[in-house]
Amino acid sequence: MNDLPEGFDFLGWYSPPEAKRLMDALDSAQIEMWAHFDDGMSSPQAGFFSQYGTAAQVLLAVESDHRSAAVDLHIRLFGDGLPLFSDESMAEEETDPEQVAERSRLVLRLDEVQREASFLVEEVKALAAELARTGIPPLRWNGIQQALTQHQAMATQLQQEQRELEQALADLDLPFPPTIP
Repeated sequence: MNDLPEGFDFLGWYSPPEAKRLMDALDSAQIEMWAHFDDGMSSPQAGFFSQYGTAAQVLLAVESDHRSAAVDLHIRLFGDGLPLFSDESMAEEETDPEQVAERSRLVLRLDEVQREASFLVEEVKALAAELARTGIPPLRWNGIQQALTQHQAMATQLQQEQRELEQALADLDLPFPPTIP
């Protein structure tokens, strides 16, 4: 594929539904992308498929500066199984599978931490709204105050874990694109 714009790196080949999911996520993250659609009719497998387009694939590439974020989005959407490259010239470097697995683990845990933090924010809002009401019995008021104190401690822990996970991801120096031998 020689028409790849300068400053872009290949991610790999995707089925059209997978490509759409990833392209929507890349668009939401404001990551510039490039795509090439292959209808599958010129491939050797085309004769084995009875329906036009069954072998169709989309080759995706993203801005080089945002490739790590794109890989993280891919992991969030599809897990740690990155697409295989059918063209060996696209697979630039070998990647340690343990590093790829570690990156996947870190990305997925970071997602969990961010979901927990979002839930915690909603809980604090609900407790604050309850405190704003008048006529709360003293026993209930004390319970709400205790819950807010606990939530504050949990928020501090989540923020620390988020920073540690982000740093661990930044410290992983994986070549791109990741390939599976």
